[in-house]
Amino acid sequence: MDLSRIRTTPRRLVFRELGIEVPSPSTVRLALTRARNRGYLVAYHPAPPAYDEPLVQVPVSSPMAALYRWLSVHPPLTPMPRGMVESRTGWELTHPLCGSALARVSLAIVSKDGFNVVLRPSPLQFAHRVNACRYPSVEVEHDCATLVAEAIGLRIHPILIGDELRLKAALIYDEYGIDVDGLLDGKRESLLRSRWQFPHPMPMAEHLDPPF
Repeated sequence: MDLSRIRTTPRRLVFRELGIEVPSPSTVRLALTRARNRGYLVAYHPAPPAYDEPLVQVPVSSPMAALYRWLSVHPPLTPMPRGMVESRTGWELTHPLCGSALARVSLAIVSKDGFNVVLRPSPLQFAHRVNACRYPSVEVEHDCATLVAEAIGLRIHPILIGDELRLKAALIYDEYGIDVDGLLDGKRESLLRSRWQFPHPMPMAEHLDPPF
């Protein structure tokens, strides 16, 4: 078991903590409180439509829990010190694996501020999608139905995705500084374009013997 996090769903969490099969906002809050009292933290509180979507719990002993605690006591969109992020993830902020480590605990990279970074608790798949956009890579087209479902945090049949949901998803991506080409045009596939990216990580020197 990966003790750095536990992946569950709100429905399973409510059943495990309370023995109730049908969750509600009040039972989810109570289950999260009980889990917190047992030493587990969550960054993202799901809405009722997302009760069957992944929810990440992080033990308070995990290094990543420090990021949760920092976000809980600072105003939203306050830049987090770069060193704090890198020391917890084990990767430089400019490395894609740093973004992946943050996404694994439902933290999406919103923006950068000098040597610091703004993080935001987000649905698990959406955080992975956002963070991947922050690093240079080969551009690929994504299924629009999947992009909409990840943005609004719930599974939905493609036939039910109309202009209203496409607009809602586009506005959510816009809050993270990401353009979704083709989404509002009704296309089946779309490109995600981050309005900024980290530079390519500096390559490691092959020889570190003086003189450098």
